[in-house]
Amino acid sequence: MPIEFLQRFISFAQRHSLFRRGDKIGLAVSGGVDSMTLLELFDRIRKEQQLHIVVLHFNHRLRPEADEEQAFVEKACLGKGLEFACDGADVAAFSRRAGMSIEMAAREKRYTFFEKSAVEFKLDKIATGHTASDRAETVLDHILRGAGLSGLAGIPVKRGLYIRPLLFAERHEIEQFAAEFRLPFREDASNKDQVYKRNRIRHTLLPLLQKEFNPQIVRTLNRLASHAAEADAIVEQTAESAYDKCLKSIDNDKIVLEFNEFLAYFNSLQRLILRRVFSKLGSDANLLNYNRFDAVKNFLAKRGGGCLRLADNLFIIRSGDELVISKNPARRRNIRLKIAAGRYLLWDDLFLEIKPAAKPLTLRNKNRAIEFIDADKLQSPLIARSLQQGDYFYPVNGAGKKKVADYFIDAKIPFHQRPAIPILASAGDIVWICGCRLDDRFKVTERTNNIYKLQISKRER
Repeated sequence: MPIEFLQRFISFAQRHSLFRRGDKIGLAVSGGVDSMTLLELFDRIRKEQQLHIVVLHFNHRLRPEADEEQAFVEKACLGKGLEFACDGADVAAFSRRAGMSIEMAAREKRYTFFEKSAVEFKLDKIATGHTASDRAETVLDHILRGAGLSGLAGIPVKRGLYIRPLLFAERHEIEQFAAEFRLPFREDASNKDQVYKRNRIRHTLLPLLQKEFNPQIVRTLNRLASHAAEADAIVEQTAESAYDKCLKSIDNDKIVLEFNEFLAYFNSLQRLILRRVFSKLGSDANLLNYNRFDAVKNFLAKRGGGCLRLADNLFIIRSGDELVISKNPARRRNIRLKIAAGRYLLWDDLFLEIKPAAKPLTLRNKNRAIEFIDADKLQSPLIARSLQQGDYFYPVNGAGKKKVADYFIDAKIPFHQRPAIPILASAGDIVWICGCRLDDRFKVTERTNNIYKLQISKRER
């Protein structure tokens, strides 16, 4: 058994290209039977494969014997001449502070340690001791939670830095290997505590399925996971291509998609496209669960523009033929200005310049960034501000009163751009929608004595 098991381990690693000769590999070793088997297998091949092994142990400090287990793993490494690195944290206290389960808190702290170790020791890979039984349990857990295709894939054989070289073997096979090789290990008593859902799946649900429905349920679920992982990879490639076709522009704070192109895809692809957008904006893609996606679909089904808050710092804006996902919606601005010549900094690198202008004056001006007004009609306070609900003005040479929102619609100005357009107001009356349209009440006439030239411009970076 030990030799045959070792050959299966080597074949599995080669088939999935888990590591290369000469790699520096971190082994996540808790002291349990799975991780101690992982340690033994790598120790047996490291010279032939010229591997540099660093054993990584994280002390969760959840049980009285935790320090003893740390000392046990360290002693095993010393006996094999392997490098040992450890860290620890009060996971229970962190769990309370963070408002998360003990399991999630332990995982977060443990993987933070792994990531730091990868940098510190310049590791090529980090191997964990997950088995085929762990993968089957994960698939069942995800099914019970209503997971999609990626959830059915369970624990991947490899993802980024992490590899799972023991996924070829069920837990009973690993226990048999450890027994035949007389491999020392420490049993974690919490693995039998059925307060945890994972343990109830392991000790109650999975044995029931094996006994009453399918004796090979672990293999069956692993086969399902493998097929799902392959299908998920194809879907992910399709989603990446769809995202590229939808993408109109991208910067640090927002991504703009072609709305009609986005709507042309099935709902499942739309969700994957948005998950990519989330990730590229530095947000957690898992925020877009099915309930939030339903809210997005309902929002997009409404006519006209609008803004939907997806998370504390993430907003989706529908604007004409554009779909904007933004980290920071446009803030309301309100800047008080002097009624005097000068150059005034507004926002987004915009400047408003006010200059006296003399008669005679030619008003045939096609540059919308420049307007001339009757300076004597300005009253304090003079404000440069964002669009407000209910704003109206009297467009120059227009047909009377008009809502600014209606003007923006007629002018085909995208919804997400409107809040950033400065509106110059005097004593509450709109003087100029900067760069767009002057108010008729402030235009220069034959009776005008004093004229101001207004110019909106943007500083070049």
